[in-house]
Amino acid sequence: LTLSGLTAEGLENIAVFLMDATAIGTITDDDTPMPTLNISDGTVVTEGDSGQQNMVFTVTLVNPPAGQVQVNYQTVDGAASSLDLDFVDTFGVLTFAPGTTTQTITVPILGDTLVELDEAFTVELFTATGATIGDDEGTGTITDDDSATISIADAFAVVEGNSGTVTMTFAVTLSN
Repeated sequence: LTLSGLTAEGLENIAVFLMDATAIGTITDDDTPMPTLNISDGTVVTEGDSGQQNMVFTVTLVNPPAGQVQVNYQTVDGAASSLDLDFVDTFGVLTFAPGTTTQTITVPILGDTLVELDEAFTVELFTATGATIGDDEGTGTITDDDSATISIADAFAVVEGNSGTVTMTFAVTLSN
């Protein structure tokens, strides 16, 4: 009995049935591991008050094949949103020429003066040719650098009187 194949599959079990007996054997895979694409989380970016900063995601090809590999990518809104102008919606196709094992995806992060929590979004890999996708999602966290202050002005003096209550008014303001 001879078995052969060109697909990297890991260990497999096979059963051979002979008239009144059964034999079980293990096929050890000796094929080259499948080419696999993985994406990292984005670099740390503080948004700034205006303009843009770039967040970079690295896509790595493990066990590169002799031929070309392509993979589609796109940003996906989370707490950070392209509609809210936190980042520029980014999408496209990465092409790995033979011998190339890393590519980068750059997502522009837009500055603002809004006081908000740190916000995250993802970059998603999909529809690869020439490789499988391992880690298909990288998270990008935008660090907010804006702050607000609360201030309370002194109240004007009031006469207390001998009975009842007197209202004292303080002006409270919030910046941003």
